Amino acid sequence: MPEAPPPPEKQSSADSPEGKGGGSQSEAKQDSNLWRLAGLGTEVAGSVAFFTAVGWWLDSRFGWTPWGMFGFGMVGIVVGLYRLIRAATR
Repeated sequence: MPEAPPPPEKQSSADSPEGKGGGSQSEAKQDSNLWRLAGLGTEVAGSVAFFTAVGWWLDSRFGWTPWGMFGFGMVGIVVGLYRLIRAATR
């Protein structure tokens, strides 16, 4: 059985083509991508929370307990995932 090749060594920032200048463009792009993903997660959570709150209000107003909160919570999940998928495919 042949041996697997050793894993590639991680290149330090001092050895990188950008030099020793602290933050490279690659690191800045990773940070930007991280904040974009965090924003998308907040959008999903926010849409679920908003639609669940609307459902809770409708439950208390019309006596639909628990169907308004359940139904609108599901709508919030669908809307949040739709926005997540739409942003991911851009």
